[in-house]
Amino acid sequence: MGVEMDAFWEELEKIAYVSLATSKDDIVTVRPVAAVRNGERILVRSNQPSRKIAQIAANANVALSFGYFYLQGRADLLGSCQSEENEANRDTYRKKFPEAFGKKDAYLEEDDVFISILPTRINQWIFKEETPTELAELLL
Repeated sequence: MGVEMDAFWEELEKIAYVSLATSKDDIVTVRPVAAVRNGERILVRSNQPSRKIAQIAANANVALSFGYFYLQGRADLLGSCQSEENEANRDTYRKKFPEAFGKKDAYLEEDDVFISILPTRINQWIFKEETPTELAELLL
């Protein structure tokens, strides 16, 4: 059995947060981030001076985990969330998080940037009667 891509995207849309791992100089960090589907990519945001932004700038290889899925991917820094070029990304983000970028956005910082992640390898635990029986893998 292979990775169930419909289930992958459905699970991503159902949950608010994923765990994002980044690294630089052999130091790996992981933290929860709010994530949305953006075509065949995953869109997250962070403030510019964060450790994750510095790590991605040095090493675009990242990993994410949510539900029974985990993946490896390549991250691209897309610039300011408030830029004209990111208007479509703001709209995509607001579909899942309607208060994003508004007055009720508790996490909004002026220097927030979008991060776009292209999955390159997806793994999924397959269960039978609530027991993991197989690990499916898809290379993209």
